[in-house]
Amino acid sequence: IVKHISIVSNGTASTFQLFTNGSGAGNIWTPSGFQVVSGGMAEWDGTLALGNGETFLGVAGTATALTIRIDGDVVSP
Repeated sequence: IVKHISIVSNGTASTFQLFTNGSGAGNIWTPSGFQVVSGGMAEWDGTLALGNGETFLGVAGTATALTIRIDGDVVSP
């Protein structure tokens, strides 16, 4: 269960997108082209349940410009 996501600029502004279970338009989880300014950050708090085999994908507009950290809880069946 994802509980917190932080996206931090490593000194360069960049856009990013987060996807669940694929990278198609129907899988996008954040606004398309969301931008983090140089030295800035974006955060999300909530609850996102992912089952076995489900995936989370982060794509940045500029390679190595952002650090994405995902925190949560592991629930065993």
